[in-house]
Amino acid sequence: MDILAADPGLSGGLCFMKAGVVVEVLDMPTLPDGAANRQLDVMAICRRIDKWKPRIAIIENVQPMPSIPGVNGVRRGMGAASSFRFGFAVGQIRAIAVCYGLEVKLVTPGVWKRYYGLKGPDKEQSRQKALELMPTLLPWLGRKKDHNKSEACLLAHYESERRGFL
Repeated sequence: MDILAADPGLSGGLCFMKAGVVVEVLDMPTLPDGAANRQLDVMAICRRIDKWKPRIAIIENVQPMPSIPGVNGVRRGMGAASSFRFGFAVGQIRAIAVCYGLEVKLVTPGVWKRYYGLKGPDKEQSRQKALELMPTLLPWLGRKKDHNKSEACLLAHYESERRGFL
């Protein structure tokens, strides 16, 4: 079964898998929104879906992190505007998948990360695990900043294994 996997958000990643083989990995396509920010490039995502014709979309079921003070009193997380942009982008990805008639599967980070034994906030673990499982992805995942694309690849791999495609 052919899969689109998305690590959503404006700095996320997409992975397309056909018959258990990754055929394309890319940073989430974005474009300027006219207000010094970025927005999803919906048409670029649609062109990729038209090209690869996935039947399943596995999307990380994420939540924005509210801006709360940490133990040292420093605020961490997203402010209201960032949370809104993030949630809007996540909704756009889900809506695109539904409009294309894809079977949409949402999975929380805790579920798929536990499956691979990934712990803590270190995103480099995801990149290393993706390369361990799929070494041919090195051209797409060769830089430390490719962790979001790595997570999309792991989501595709997770769904493929879960369904018995691998």
